Amino acid sequence: MGNHDADRQPPHDQQEEDEEHKATILTDGSPEWEEYPVSYDTERVRIVPRVPDPPTWRIIFHTTVNPPSIIGLDVRQSLVIGRLDPEFEDRPDLDLTPHLGLDHGVSRRHAALVPALDGLYLVDLDSKNGTWINGLYAEPGERYLMAQGDNIEFGLLRLIVRSVTMLGRSR
Repeated sequence: MGNHDADRQPPHDQQEEDEEHKATILTDGSPEWEEYPVSYDTERVRIVPRVPDPPTWRIIFHTTVNPPSIIGLDVRQSLVIGRLDPEFEDRPDLDLTPHLGLDHGVSRRHAALVPALDGLYLVDLDSKNGTWINGLYAEPGERYLMAQGDNIEFGLLRLIVRSVTMLGRSR
C-alpha cells in the first residue's frame, strides 16, 4: 500500500513553502513530539460556536402554513431544528412537527442555529429536502447569517424571520 511517512511529505517544490507552516503535536501518549505540516482546509463541518461563551440570540419566526403561527427562541448554544419521529429517541431542540413539518418535508435533523458574536447563523445539516434562504439553496455545512425579513424554507415549510436580537439590540 505504500509508506505512510512518505505520503505525509509534500512534493519537493512545496517543501520549502511548508516549512514555516508546521505544528507540533504529541503522538499516542509518547513523550516525544513530532512535527506535521498544518493543513488549512478541513473536510469536517464545525457548527459549534468559535467563542467559549457565545451571546444569547432571540429569534422570532412566523410560519406561513395554515394556520400561521409564531415561534420564538432564545439561542444560547447550537440547537437542532427538525421534527419528532416516534421511532427514534433523538429529539430536535426545535420540533417543527406541530407546524406540519412532516407534511412539508422537514428532516428529523434538518438544520442548526449557531450563535456567534457577530450574529446568529443557520446551517443545513445535510437534510433530505434541503434548506433555502431567500430563495437560494443553502449548501449543507455552510453558515448563513440570519437577518430580519429572511425567508427560510426547510423542505417546503416556509418561515419568515421577524426578529433577530442580541442583548436588546435589533439586527
